[in-house]
Amino acid sequence: MALQALECEDFATALISAEYVCRRFPASSIAAVLRAQILQRCQPQIASKAWYHAWCIDPQDFFLQDALLDAWFSSGAKQSVLELAPLFLPARCKKYGAQYFSLVNHIAGEEKATLGVCWRTDVAIAGRVFAPPKVNGEYPKVRLLISNQDHQFAYELTADGQVFTIDCPYPNSVWSVAFVQVEQSSAPQMLYGSPLSFSAIEHRIGSPKSQALRVTQDLTSDSARNRVCILIPVYRGFMQVQACLNSVLQSLDDNKAEISVLVIDDASPEPAISKWLDDLAAQAKIILLRNTYNLGFIETVNRGLRRAAMMDADVLLLNADTLVHSNWVDRMSHALYSAADIASVTPWSNNGEISSFPKIAVNSPTPNFQQIMRIDGRVAALHESGQISDVEVPACCGFAMLMRSEVIRQIGLLDGYELIRGYSEEVDWCLRASAKGYRHLVATSVFVAHAGGVSFGAEKIYRVAQNRAVIASRYPSYYQAYHQFLKEDPLQDARHLIHSTLLEDECDWLMRIESNDVGKISSLRALPAPIQGSYERIAVWENRIGSVFSQKILQLARLLATHVVTCAVEDRLVHLRLLIIGEVSEALWHTGVVDVLPSIGFKQKPLLSNVEILGFAGCREVLIESDLQVALNIDQVQVNEDFDPAMYLDNWKKR
Repeated sequence: MALQALECEDFATALISAEYVCRRFPASSIAAVLRAQILQRCQPQIASKAWYHAWCIDPQDFFLQDALLDAWFSSGAKQSVLELAPLFLPARCKKYGAQYFSLVNHIAGEEKATLGVCWRTDVAIAGRVFAPPKVNGEYPKVRLLISNQDHQFAYELTADGQVFTIDCPYPNSVWSVAFVQVEQSSAPQMLYGSPLSFSAIEHRIGSPKSQALRVTQDLTSDSARNRVCILIPVYRGFMQVQACLNSVLQSLDDNKAEISVLVIDDASPEPAISKWLDDLAAQAKIILLRNTYNLGFIETVNRGLRRAAMMDADVLLLNADTLVHSNWVDRMSHALYSAADIASVTPWSNNGEISSFPKIAVNSPTPNFQQIMRIDGRVAALHESGQISDVEVPACCGFAMLMRSEVIRQIGLLDGYELIRGYSEEVDWCLRASAKGYRHLVATSVFVAHAGGVSFGAEKIYRVAQNRAVIASRYPSYYQAYHQFLKEDPLQDARHLIHSTLLEDECDWLMRIESNDVGKISSLRALPAPIQGSYERIAVWENRIGSVFSQKILQLARLLATHVVTCAVEDRLVHLRLLIIGEVSEALWHTGVVDVLPSIGFKQKPLLSNVEILGFAGCREVLIESDLQVALNIDQVQVNEDFDPAMYLDNWKKR
């Protein structure tokens, strides 16, 4: 239907039909591409957004990558192009014959800048360096620099775009790859795809003495859990890094544990961050490590895990966009050592995936520090009184995850070999621990605020898709278990109790979230202008098959089907149809005069809202049952006991 309508330039019908398929099959990139092409024709100002939605469904698809970059470039969003195009380049260049010239042109720009890309083979570093030819047709020379924290090797090559291959200098290491132009005095420029990790997960901190579950610490002793290394990787976002570290340092005196704060500056591009961290280290408030070159999140964490192993401490991995409160470390340690087989624990958060509050797997606004004090204090009190307890989860979320040192020694570091840069690395670690017989908990006595997505930006969607494919391949049952957890929600009772307690306490953060949810329904929303179409439509808001009034909507549709109703729109006679939002019975479908939009699911984030579709479809009136509410700037007709379909249609014809 969408294709046929598009051929006839009935854009409204085409868009409604495509939107129907997108909502019914949200994992279908084909439907999303069709919708984007329709909007490209009739609403070019939002076409870029449509192509972004299509790309998010399959971020590794070459066609979708190019379509998104072209749409962004055409709309003037050149900075977004420069952020995304380099992420796609290594995979394109690695495959012989793959189309990569469009990406190179996007990145090099009109000035035709020199650029390089690299990737890992089994035992070698491979890549290409692109530069415009000289006047005489020759390509310039570049010096390739391959470096880790301790060594650097230099090689000279021609920047003609041909593949180079260099044996990895040392195994079990992470290498940054950069180049300098031989004939120019310039700073080294990193190759896209750098750094490259050759440290497979089999490379352990120490050799495990047994493959079985082992706990060497005396769980009854305070010394069993008095050493914790808070590991904070830092890249960008000075204000949030500063707030995070201030909250951590402020909390130290409230905890009995012997705590070390280990911060790793991953070659931050923000000088203010590096200077401030230097000042903290000079005051002995933190232990500071600085990567010579950017290693990415996973390998930066691994460097910290190696350092923490020297301290014989549990590791509390903490993102730099978090805020903590009071004796949060002691409470997380108590959860970690509540049983001998606990490998890791994670707290509540406004943005914590499986441990999110107030709604599971739904991100909420970040509370400020005063609000965190109230929220964290309430969950701690509820846990201490025994009203809520810790809950086992399939895997922890790495924004704040306390890892048992003994387990790190047994199963090793995070996997930076197959998992690229970041995302899902903590899931892999947890599932490796689970294979050894360990479990993971949500520490329901702790709340940690988490902003999320500060360092990765536009990279997140791409990296998540890459790394989730690895997790699904290694652990075929994990995502089923994860979604089953979301469905059953074992944290629901604890969440409800915390929710009611905070409302009784008039927690302004929670009250603001709830008022915003209500405001989404109650605020008056203007409809966008109609797009070109062949029909006049009356909307039916949230139709429900089980409702007694759905029969009246069916009667109205049958009247339309047996009595063709037309009206004049822009000097044309068009037929009248119903645009049903919600449920549709088979009988209603068979009238042939309805278009349908399924209701938006709880977890769905559609490209177009119901309100926008109503506007594009040219609806000037909406039918709504008396117990429903919608605030729109078009006429509303209540469907109740007094609603007469035949009389309504007669009155409509007379307008």
